[in-house]
Amino acid sequence: MTRELSEAIGQLIVGKVPGTELDEDTKECLKSGTICGITLFKENAQSAEQLIDLCDSVRKLSWHPAFIAVDQEGGAVQRLDHIISPLPSMMALGKLNDIERLKMLISLSGRQLRLLGINCVLAPVLDINTNAANPIIGTRSFGENPEKVARLGAAVIRAYLDSGILPVAKHFPGHGDTDMDSHLELPRLSHSLERLESIELFPFEENLLTTPAILIAHLQIACLDQAEVLPATLSLKVIKNLLREKMGYQHLLVSDDMLMKAITNKWGLEEACVRAVEAGLDLLLVCAGAEESRKVHAALVKAVENGRIPEERIREAIRAKLAALKRLPLFDEIDRSRRLSILAKSMAAADHLLMETSESAIEVSRGEPLNIFKNNAPIDIFVPEHPRYPLKFAEALRAENPSLTNRLKEHRYSVSVNPDEIEQAKTLSLENCVFVSFRATINRNQIELAKALKLNSKERLLVASDIPYDLNLIDWDNAVACFDPSDLAVKAFARAMNKRTTACKHCGQA
Repeated sequence: MTRELSEAIGQLIVGKVPGTELDEDTKECLKSGTICGITLFKENAQSAEQLIDLCDSVRKLSWHPAFIAVDQEGGAVQRLDHIISPLPSMMALGKLNDIERLKMLISLSGRQLRLLGINCVLAPVLDINTNAANPIIGTRSFGENPEKVARLGAAVIRAYLDSGILPVAKHFPGHGDTDMDSHLELPRLSHSLERLESIELFPFEENLLTTPAILIAHLQIACLDQAEVLPATLSLKVIKNLLREKMGYQHLLVSDDMLMKAITNKWGLEEACVRAVEAGLDLLLVCAGAEESRKVHAALVKAVENGRIPEERIREAIRAKLAALKRLPLFDEIDRSRRLSILAKSMAAADHLLMETSESAIEVSRGEPLNIFKNNAPIDIFVPEHPRYPLKFAEALRAENPSLTNRLKEHRYSVSVNPDEIEQAKTLSLENCVFVSFRATINRNQIELAKALKLNSKERLLVASDIPYDLNLIDWDNAVACFDPSDLAVKAFARAMNKRTTACKHCGQA
């Protein structure tokens, strides 16, 4: 293996750091050119100061022009919401449908990412959320309308580029109508090509000229890959025939995480990565440690040396990567303390806009939620114990309205709801009951728990913390949709309820 080939292959691999600072193995991978950057996760970010140091180290040590990428979509998926200003979910912003506000928020987030030393964001999500039971997209999507998704997606792409961040639109060819999570298994889209072109592909098609990079999903397009079950990431028919030739897209193609079980279950990491480059992907996200990156690197080198992957395919991928990075300005050499000062001011200035935006997206879908808060009777609030999202509704309500402190009692239930919890709910006698749901379309036992609580309570309020489709399954008279399970949205809900309650008291109706 020549040094030249080794370095060339490294241009195609983006690795991961196991902690909050570079370990020796990752340092060596960067310095030797085995990888060309990293994807950041929440565990990599302890503080803004630490994250600046980490990103600067990656950029300084990397033999190649460095990719430093992060999933910072907003709402349910944002790795750095504890470091920079959190964004509302895209479905909440889609509900508001305010292009200027959207561009303002994305530009603000882009500038903050840039101050940290990040140059790539794995967003926007251009999936059309046409399946209410989709386990992976939901509120990450702008909604169910292809034209709206295309229009709002275009605004996000432009705003990120203007703020010096490379946006990677995803998840081509469209993850919105799947009923499986590609982190765990291979989803399948069985639609005709005509249907795909009118729905799933539409936002990508509309933004082809302005989108500098597209992320390819691990899902099968049955109408194109009939003879062999292949995910789009490994499919010549999807990448070369459809996206490159028929649609005419000529820019950077990025894989979804190559460690996802949708592909590793059948092909394993190394073989999947070789197939992905063969099929036409330019950049592989290998979201694991240095050992896995080295294995991928060695497998690609071997595939080039034995002629399986033509050298021109590698050169083509490198050209696409470098062309994408050339769309961005060079990082200003501002010292860390100055960057931290600018970041702190940006975040302080953004607080009101973010809360006001998130609050505006809270929707009273049915009835009058304030019935719960008008009397002095106890309020029992039932909240799912989610492993990722705290959903601190009781805490937020008490913070906004201290008079609720002694009235409000929180009950935590399992997201999937076990039969014992339903039976216990049947024994309760409640005055005011708030039921917070989380994807009852998937976690169907939540519907049964809500039925039990409905029978045994006098005043009731349903709160759909994530997807609004729960409101169609649970028939409580009073219902609110949050469109977002993040801390920001929970606080916005509490603020919205308190403002409405206060307004009622002032006008003498409480």
